[in-house]
Amino acid sequence: MKLRALFALVILLNVFSFTPDARAQEATGLKIVSSNQELTAAIDQGHTRIALNGTFSQITLNRVYSSLLIMAHSATIQGVRMVNAQNVEWIGGRIEASGGGDSSGPAGYAVLLQGSKNIKISEVNFRNFNRGIVGGGGTQDISITNNHFSGRQDGVIYSGGVNVTISYNTFEDFTPRPTTCDLSTGERRTGLSRRDCLALGGSWTDGDHSDAIQLRNGCNGFTIAHNRIINVQQGIGQMDSPDDLPLSNFKVIGNEVQVLGYHSITFNTKPNQNILVVNNTVIETTSKKTPLRLPGDILSYGNVIIKSQ
Repeated sequence: MKLRALFALVILLNVFSFTPDARAQEATGLKIVSSNQELTAAIDQGHTRIALNGTFSQITLNRVYSSLLIMAHSATIQGVRMVNAQNVEWIGGRIEASGGGDSSGPAGYAVLLQGSKNIKISEVNFRNFNRGIVGGGGTQDISITNNHFSGRQDGVIYSGGVNVTISYNTFEDFTPRPTTCDLSTGERRTGLSRRDCLALGGSWTDGDHSDAIQLRNGCNGFTIAHNRIINVQQGIGQMDSPDDLPLSNFKVIGNEVQVLGYHSITFNTKPNQNILVVNNTVIETTSKKTPLRLPGDILSYGNVIIKSQ
């Protein structure tokens, strides 16, 4: 009799017991999902703290959330789109472009931000992209902090946008596409200028270059601080077209820039307003000159250029 009672008690305890993971999930309100379908369902059910586990195809967030935390440390995601999204914090994971690093257009973007507000992206490992984060006009109050970028062409490109912080990120070891020169002998040479290729009777194809952080067309209220840029062709730059709006209210502070090309920190001669560039370190890694290119209306001090040996 006592044995039967003990056996019944064990069964009862098993029915009402929880695994440690389940107890932790219940205590924190964290919902763990392993597919795009489960993620959509969790959001529809009102979950606001969601952990991703596994491999996901492109994720699109396009709502005004009261608050949404995505923890992706155990996940790989093939592209993230935040379009008209609000109040999202994304932490961790590996994010790649849905089309890989050789794709052009949105298929080559790891993250696309459009019309979104109050977005935080941190601790992400960005890989296998043509462009890491592309931000457009209509975005506001964006934080891109403590991420690692290593891809083919560009790290962060922003056109427009208000109150954006890009800080404590690492950009390194990008692999832009070199120029190619196809000779009549069947030999292909890379890295030649068009002039040198044509002089050899070859057929020349242009390549591209890499930028860590590229800014243009009316960006306002940006803080770019304490980033490390290593083995990228160009560092932090205003690279825009003649019809683009000037930049305003910028702080470029305490960045370490080691570039392979001619631009370390560059602003052009547009009538930019209230630009501050202070305490940055530029380390020349080649024989090319990589000065700070700052027009006279920009306030700058405490910047150091360390010459290559």
